[in-house]
Amino acid sequence: MGSGSAEDARPGLVLLRGTRRPLAPDAGGEVLTWHAFQQRVTEQGRRSQLRRYRGTELRVRYLGCVHRPLETAILLRGVTRGRCVITDDDGRSLRVTTAHLLRTALRALRDRLGAGRLLRDTHSMLDAIEARLQKRGAVRFEPSRRLVYLRTDLTFGLTAGGSVGHVAGVLNAFDAFTAPPLWLTTDTLPTTRPDIETERLLPGDRHWGDVERVALAANGAYAGQIDRAVRRADAGMVYQRYALNNVAGLRVAAEHGLPLVIEFNGSEPWIARHWAGGPLRYEPIAERIEAMNLRHADLVVVVSEPMRDTAVQLGARADRVLVNPNGVDADRYRPDLDGTPVRERLGLQDKTVVGFIGTFDRWHGAPVLVEAVARLLADRPALRDTLACLMIGDGPELAQVQRRVDELQLRGVVHLTGRVAQEAGPGHLAACDVLASPHVPNADGSAFFGSPTKLFEYLAMGRPIVASRLGQLGEVLADGQTALLVEPGDPVALAQALCRLIDDAPLRARLGAAGRAQAEREHTWHRHTQRIVDRLAAVVDG
Repeated sequence: MGSGSAEDARPGLVLLRGTRRPLAPDAGGEVLTWHAFQQRVTEQGRRSQLRRYRGTELRVRYLGCVHRPLETAILLRGVTRGRCVITDDDGRSLRVTTAHLLRTALRALRDRLGAGRLLRDTHSMLDAIEARLQKRGAVRFEPSRRLVYLRTDLTFGLTAGGSVGHVAGVLNAFDAFTAPPLWLTTDTLPTTRPDIETERLLPGDRHWGDVERVALAANGAYAGQIDRAVRRADAGMVYQRYALNNVAGLRVAAEHGLPLVIEFNGSEPWIARHWAGGPLRYEPIAERIEAMNLRHADLVVVVSEPMRDTAVQLGARADRVLVNPNGVDADRYRPDLDGTPVRERLGLQDKTVVGFIGTFDRWHGAPVLVEAVARLLADRPALRDTLACLMIGDGPELAQVQRRVDELQLRGVVHLTGRVAQEAGPGHLAACDVLASPHVPNADGSAFFGSPTKLFEYLAMGRPIVASRLGQLGEVLADGQTALLVEPGDPVALAQALCRLIDDAPLRARLGAAGRAQAEREHTWHRHTQRIVDRLAAVVDG
């Protein structure tokens, strides 16, 4: 026997929170995502985790951009007997010691006490921006000058999802219409072209204990960085993907006399009230900033008609709002991709595969698809040996899906991949014969305002689609021509449509070919971006 004690042999813990570093095979210990760890603590209680691990490492994207740093450090220190460290993808590390806890607590107290001043300073800044905008003369759109794309989201380490596809799609396409873009971003994203000039925006080290305050404080931190980049690039236009409490694009447009395009994907105060459990703590200033961006932008780009109505209600001029559905990279998502490697790895050879990809959010309807597969097998038991359902991604409803798979005895039929990298998405969809988009209405009864990127990816893959007749899905897809449409939230109707496609290979081929043709004709990111440029030119120069 070895001389090590049983306590020394107990595993350590490696936690992953936004990191993109590959995990070394010899990392040792237990590996959990930060979300899974928080769930464990909630379910089992903090007392059960107290000093449980001999050592803990939290891996993050950037060391200075950790939300709720005090709570994070206290939790890490509380579950660890020995060495406790936070490391980031830049190779930096921070020991979580008693001294670090004290410094972090003092910083959190300073930031909390400074909240009032931050709000006052922000209102003063907004007053100054509005005054500058009132004096701003006419602006011109000059495609020969460079576009500056601003991404100020305070989410780090994204590897997949609709927002990743949208940012990369638009950014990659702009230089077909303007001088090469300059991308100013808080974090890089997969599938953006490596030749696009990129500078990282640093949001500063203040107020990370509160997501609303850190976004407000970041406005000041960004100002000098953006001004220097705009002057160096000889920018001719600013495009911003709007983020909570951010005024960076509006400020630089006012200061430098540049046309501003705001990409508006939803009202942050509305999302907080309806989807995040309650109103924002500093809702009035968030509403003011949002309204200012919409009111003063030269062009507001939204993905759907309901979102257009929202933008106008919040202050945008109706004649300066462009409804521009999401798109797809038709070279990356295409029918001739080989899905065999994914099929072989998951044991799906000789199966008819129904596929779904998404972030398993409440409107994606992933549980409805599981119910539909169960009903389909109940009606056609012989399909159990030949049918597979491949569900790609993760998110809030994944745990519910996993429970229903077990309850309905669908293990071996439903395959849950977890999140896959954006680059691997097309190969996974290529492994599918039929693709499902079972979206459900918003629970609060509001209009469905989404423009699912999966919809356009499905079309471009040349696979037959079964989708909910809901919002934009029912507008883009034609029942019996490019897809089969069913009532949202109805697993029986979904099962019947899936069964029809499984039985009818010629129908699958016809729908898939028509969908691919529509994607190439109408829904590429090139066409999406061209509509933005054309509309901006008409609004500004017309």
